Amino acid sequence: MKTKAKRLPVWQQALGGLAFGGVLIGVIALSTSGGSEDGPPDQAAQAALIDAARDGTAAEVEAAKQDGADTEWLTNGYLPVHWAAGFNTDPRVIRPLLAFINTEYVTKDGMTALMIAAKLNSNPDVVLAILDAGADPGARNPQNDRNAYDYGVNNPYLHGTEALRRLRNGQY
Repeated sequence: MKTKAKRLPVWQQALGGLAFGGVLIGVIALSTSGGSEDGPPDQAAQAALIDAARDGTAAEVEAAKQDGADTEWLTNGYLPVHWAAGFNTDPRVIRPLLAFINTEYVTKDGMTALMIAAKLNSNPDVVLAILDAGADPGARNPQNDRNAYDYGVNNPYLHGTEALRRLRNGQY
């Protein structure tokens, strides 16, 4: 894998960087190609994929992929699936992003998509979609030894749901 420093896309620079999980990300980001030997993906398509992952539709995710976006390209240390797990409440958006990646990919903060969804997402169906894709509910963040259930118990949207029960019982 190649790692290189790059400037944030203009849409991120305009926001002054992005906050993810309480961490403000600056204007220089490390990006890693997810195995594509063709080099970095089309920047506009990749920006569209991140936008769709965060708050778009499944159709917008597919359109960005067709335009050359790479679901395995890191943006600020996160895959598109991580952005969707934290911010998009439509499980139909995360499903195509989960289809071709290792669900246990860990962000620069030690979080899997399941941990991010359990901590931040307001829709328990997103957590269930990630579990149904085979994510390991017992995986632990190497930085703090917490698992998805540890994050989920603090998310009021998960209280009393099937998602939290499956996280607690370690069910895929």
